[in-house]
Amino acid sequence: ALPICKIKQYPDALRDLILPSVAAAIIRYGTNGEVKQLGNLPDTPVYALARGLILMREKKGDAARVIFDQMASSSSGGVASVGHVMQIRLRQVLGHAYPDEIVQDYISLQKDEDEAGIAPASSRQILYLGLSSALMQLRQYRSAMMMLSFLLPGPEIPQDILEQAYRELIRKMIFEKLDLIKHTTKLTSAQKNQISDTVALSGQNLPFLTDGPEKAEILMGYGQLLMALDNVSRAQHIFSQAMVLFPAPEQRSQAKELMARAALLQGMTDEAGQLLESMPAQFLSPALAARKTYDLALLAKKKGKADQALALLAHDETDEGLDLRGQLYE
Repeated sequence: ALPICKIKQYPDALRDLILPSVAAAIIRYGTNGEVKQLGNLPDTPVYALARGLILMREKKGDAARVIFDQMASSSSGGVASVGHVMQIRLRQVLGHAYPDEIVQDYISLQKDEDEAGIAPASSRQILYLGLSSALMQLRQYRSAMMMLSFLLPGPEIPQDILEQAYRELIRKMIFEKLDLIKHTTKLTSAQKNQISDTVALSGQNLPFLTDGPEKAEILMGYGQLLMALDNVSRAQHIFSQAMVLFPAPEQRSQAKELMARAALLQGMTDEAGQLLESMPAQFLSPALAARKTYDLALLAKKKGKADQALALLAHDETDEGLDLRGQLYE
């Protein structure tokens, strides 16, 4: 929004060529301060989208609807296309229609425009983003991801907004399945197939995410899905990637604990022991400290030190702890 004051000083013809798209992008994705810098926009047709977006941002649905309806009735195919998309987008943003209705509306609009040979890139990008969001709400993740694959960074959808859409979708897919695992005693074949599909689809799209703490959290969930599928070696590698992306010692310790668990499952006792030793007690939450204690007991068991393992499990009343204790007594 910084050059807005300069753009407004351009000759009217040049200003009206540049400012409408810049203003629309700022209203869609900018901060309140950036939107405020726009000031009052000229009351001319080329600024209709920007004015409608401001009203939509302010939750003034009726007023925004009037503008988008006028755009949809325009004799210009491009303007009408944007208007039709924004009519649907408005209902979606304000929650005035169910996700399945929104999906059907977007698909019908896309079909109508394709048949008429009218599909401006600007409105089609917004259509795909909105359709992906609605499909995600319906848990139709593969279709939602396909819509995102049609998108390219640009004025309508900046790179950071596109990445945010990928991150939200991948996170929802992964953690939904992780929640299933945590609340299921024994996975069925069908559930394992679902998890396998999620691993494949999310894994293909992880490269779209920028390295950082948010990606690290997603990698942790992704690695745990791999563990559930007994792909322990791959999971250990994913946890190691997550560890280096975490900034805080406790977060890194969480990754190390999962790396140690994966190492133990592969019989790599020396590596597991080193990882557990590198988890300082002062950075461990009670839950993480308990998991570390369980891992140390499992390590002792694998080394044939049953008494040491039992001592470590003395206060562990979790299902895992009780199960391991039962194995040791056997």
